[in-house]
Amino acid sequence: MLAFFLSSLSVVLVPFSTSKSEELNTVGYVSGALFWIGLLAGCAVYFYLYYRNRVMIQEVIEHPKRPTVINFFSNRPGIITDIVMIISLAVSIYCAVKITVNSVIVLIFLFLLLISIYGHFLFNGKIYRYICNKQKKIIEGKDM
Repeated sequence: MLAFFLSSLSVVLVPFSTSKSEELNTVGYVSGALFWIGLLAGCAVYFYLYYRNRVMIQEVIEHPKRPTVINFFSNRPGIITDIVMIISLAVSIYCAVKITVNSVIVLIFLFLLLISIYGHFLFNGKIYRYICNKQKKIIEGKDM
């Protein structure tokens, strides 16, 4: 989640990414690099965790018939993330339609939209359910 957070944080740097002559400056390059490094690192860690534990995940976790993309509100963090995603999507669309919206509000809701999209996939996915199930078994005294 930290890598995805850094990727989302790159949106906040966008207003500082160009010089007065509209050329990309150092902050612009840092913002782009932060976005891609965060996104690629987050995906790499996610896929690594999945492939490392895929046999256990398939044995232990009851898979929903829906893919993670359309699997909403599956647990408490998923509910919070999905609500934030829906609200930030609505506000971002509103901000795109209205020209006179404060740019700080636009950036905040774009950041929230991006981080909640990442969170949607993480918290409604198989790996999170596997981790929660494993922790519950350990607490109950049944080691997996």
